[in-house]
Amino acid sequence: MQEKWKEELMKREWENNEDLNWNERVKLQKDGLEIFSQLDALTSKEETLTKEEHEWMKWAGLMEQKSPDKEKEGLWQAHVKLPCGMLSAAQAEEIAGLAREFGENTLRFTVRQSVQIQNIKRRDLQEVLRRLHAAGLTTTEAEGDCTRNIIGNPLMGVDPEECIDAMPLVAGLQRLLVGNPEFSNLPRKFKVSVTSEPGDSASAEVNDLSFVPSRAEINGEQVFGFAAYVGGGLASAPRFACRLPYFLNTEDAIRLARAVVTIYRDYGYRVKRSHCRLKYLLEDWGEAKFCSMIDSLEKDLPRGGKEVRGPWRGEVCFGIHSQKQESLCFAGLHIPGDILTGDELKNLADLSLEYGDGTLRVCQGQCVLILNIPKEKTVEFGGRSGQDEQKDAGKKLEQEKLLEKFPLQPGMFSGYGNACVGSEFCRFAAVETRQKLIAVTGELDHMFPELDCPIRIALTGCGAGCAAPQTADIGLKGAHIITEGKASPAYILYVGGTLGEKASLSVQLPGKVPDDRLVDRIAGIIRIYLSERTGGESFHDFVKRVGADRFQ
Repeated sequence: MQEKWKEELMKREWENNEDLNWNERVKLQKDGLEIFSQLDALTSKEETLTKEEHEWMKWAGLMEQKSPDKEKEGLWQAHVKLPCGMLSAAQAEEIAGLAREFGENTLRFTVRQSVQIQNIKRRDLQEVLRRLHAAGLTTTEAEGDCTRNIIGNPLMGVDPEECIDAMPLVAGLQRLLVGNPEFSNLPRKFKVSVTSEPGDSASAEVNDLSFVPSRAEINGEQVFGFAAYVGGGLASAPRFACRLPYFLNTEDAIRLARAVVTIYRDYGYRVKRSHCRLKYLLEDWGEAKFCSMIDSLEKDLPRGGKEVRGPWRGEVCFGIHSQKQESLCFAGLHIPGDILTGDELKNLADLSLEYGDGTLRVCQGQCVLILNIPKEKTVEFGGRSGQDEQKDAGKKLEQEKLLEKFPLQPGMFSGYGNACVGSEFCRFAAVETRQKLIAVTGELDHMFPELDCPIRIALTGCGAGCAAPQTADIGLKGAHIITEGKASPAYILYVGGTLGEKASLSVQLPGKVPDDRLVDRIAGIIRIYLSERTGGESFHDFVKRVGADRFQ
């Protein structure tokens, strides 16, 4: 079987297509993974890197940041992959130390449960990668036309509601898809998610390939396994993934993943960059042809099963809650804007060691979890210990300051927002996003203290939609308006999106909202919702009932 895959790999039938886009022609020159053997030369090169070299650096998870001076090379970021947000205290300490030593103490968590070390000089990138590797961390293929960070339930392994152990599947997908030359040249980025509980915490509908819990009756017994979704994606042509008809154990799920990524590699579109994601191939082929191709590559994948579904609970969980392990709890802390310093990450690592066993998880939006806290320590963790020994006073004060900035119970707006990197570091974004999100949601928290349910606001800087505004209660996309010949920030608004059982895309409202009117515009929408909702009606259900025209 392995020789068959190697033989297929060597064909690369697409390389003879005369209409290949620029990125594809660059990838034909050499495989992106070859960049690791050239990093010494590229990081020490005095001249500015060529456009092609910049492209190859993505396979090492390295990106040049937006530079204030377009004529000069900017600083760089190292994008560290954390599968399903998994992070140990030791790894967090290493990342924190690298940020302090090489990155101006600047870190950002991302919407895909990874972390970016910002503001690195190019000459220091090789040392940063060496030390990350020594800590068991990788940046391999965090960018580029390959498999991005695998996201999943941040409570994997401790969630009282999880149906099946998904850890082996995540590990198997990592081995198959990351750093493997068979699949390092895909038509475009490839996003994978895995969850093991009914609440769709890993956004199955909007990833290229997703695995969710399923069950079937086999020999009179209820057996749990996985169902699979393929072909989801957002950006300018949002599309929900379709469910495939298979019932999969871990081994079968990995076999299916191999087939799906092989199909994408060999048949995916490579001409127009905006039309290269898997969703376009699936849309043209249809589910029947796609499944037929899977069956030709991987024989006898079992079919059937019924997906285990519950209400979408999102990907954040604040406060202190019980784990499935008896006498253990986890704590969810709000990280405003996903912005923190190396010093603050080190403090979070210390907190995880003091109260737990040093296990942390990064969520998809503004939340970090500290796992495995004994129940008898939870009161002390929450800052209500009552202990007043002088020797602990300094430590308690430091903890109180940390929990004041990263609270256990954020507001109904601020705690559930989401933002992409924005114009601070991204050359494609039209607006700054993260500080804006903090400011807008903070002001809304003060305006609506009576709000009793979360409102999810997603702010994305450009049409790529990395913050997923199409699945938020209120989505914001950065834009510009021209006033007296001068461009100024503005926003396109969307309302009514959600995932899970009621998955639906948000509806775009007409026009653009100037920056200085954004809070008032959102506040007007919230006032309508609060005054006209029925009972405990969610914002999504309200929009579905009254229609988006009510907000125009």
